[in-house]
Amino acid sequence: MNKLKHTREKSGLTQEQVALKTGVASFTYVRYENPRYNRYPDVRTAIKIAKVLGTTVEALWDVEQENHDESKQVTFEG
Repeated sequence: MNKLKHTREKSGLTQEQVALKTGVASFTYVRYENPRYNRYPDVRTAIKIAKVLGTTVEALWDVEQENHDESKQVTFEG
């Protein structure tokens, strides 16, 4: 079970509820949870999902930060 699904289930919310609260389509949110699709939200959506679930982006996905010319690039890894 992935971290996103586990955290959502612990929060007592359905996939549809999280999708509605974050403004994404239900079928899109389902794809974020299902590793078969290998889909990740954009950074803004990831932050919204984390807030709805009462956690951080880092707690939901493995996040690597790389410094390039004083800017931070964030990549999600499954």
